[in-house]
Amino acid sequence: VGFEGRGFRLRYWDIKPGGVVPLHSHEGRPATIYVVNGEILEFQNGAHEPIRHQGGELSSESGGLVHYWRNDTPLIVNLVASDIYANPK
Repeated sequence: VGFEGRGFRLRYWDIKPGGVVPLHSHEGRPATIYVVNGEILEFQNGAHEPIRHQGGELSSESGGLVHYWRNDTPLIVNLVASDIYANPK
């Protein structure tokens, strides 16, 4: 129920040193991000400080969240991202 016109995505990302997951919204697109290894910063709307995510952590994203992620380390950070999105046919 509720999946009409929607799809499920599972993606694996390599975020290189200095790399960014661009600014985006999760309005109507809930997601989870699993940090496989490394350390990455998340910058959220309304937050004064970034959130530091480390390997083994899970982040839930939904509602009006607007944010971006940035790898400030000298190592590649690996993420597994899943989301439910509008699937236009």
